[in-house]
Amino acid sequence: MPELPEVETVKRGLRENIIGKKIIKVNSNTPKIIKTPFSNEEFISRLLGAIFTNINRRGKYLLIDMNTNDILIVHLGMSGRLIYQTEEQVNKNYLEKHNHIEIIFSKSEKLIYNDTRRFGKIWIVSNSEKLSRIESLGIEPLEPIFTTDKLYELVQNNNQNIKKFLMDQKKIAGIGNIYANEILFLSSIHPLRKASSLTEEEIKILYRKIKNVLNQAIELGGTTMADGSYQDIKGNRGKYGDIIKIYGKNKSNCPVCGNPIESIKVEKRSTFFCSFCQK
Repeated sequence: MPELPEVETVKRGLRENIIGKKIIKVNSNTPKIIKTPFSNEEFISRLLGAIFTNINRRGKYLLIDMNTNDILIVHLGMSGRLIYQTEEQVNKNYLEKHNHIEIIFSKSEKLIYNDTRRFGKIWIVSNSEKLSRIESLGIEPLEPIFTTDKLYELVQNNNQNIKKFLMDQKKIAGIGNIYANEILFLSSIHPLRKASSLTEEEIKILYRKIKNVLNQAIELGGTTMADGSYQDIKGNRGKYGDIIKIYGKNKSNCPVCGNPIESIKVEKRSTFFCSFCQK
């Protein structure tokens, strides 16, 4: 599933390419992806003639402002992709049969929503409406408001294991399974430790690693795993996977101590760790 770095990469790509563009045509063939409005016809009519004016990210959600006072909200789910196509920029790294929505700006320019597994979700809401799943999101880990003191406050009296805590979108927005594994390994913290058990020094280290890992992943365009499901809007692969330390490395050796990397399930998600380095 695309996490904060992948969604941020997509957001930045869209900002460079679709701001100020007017929608002249919409093709939509998979209504189950569209959560509001409740009819495919209304979804299309609220997009037609609109101009994209700004794009923001909240956790793993993209929020695309339009000059109609509507907001297009996109969650990419497990395999959703937004693909920007022009005559000059032709991206063939996808199967057209999984194209579910086409937002067309001109004869030669369009934005495609492609989703193999169809777990993505799309909403159109007015800018005065509140979407509960957005309102319930926790703090943004790359914003100035996220400090060591704030992290200390969040973990106090929290009996979740630290892996579950990091992935709890109501606590910290945007961290998913890949980056939670990497952050904990680089912080030398065992994934099953209770969040409330962390010392002040461990919290400081964890804070730095959250910032460092997410920022580095954004710089590298996110993570594209072997299945190739994530790519940016122009079909480029994320390169953070080239430097991943522990995620997906079951039965490999720890890059620090050389002992075998172990794997367990935490909240039904694969979790990788070194029992010698992470305490």
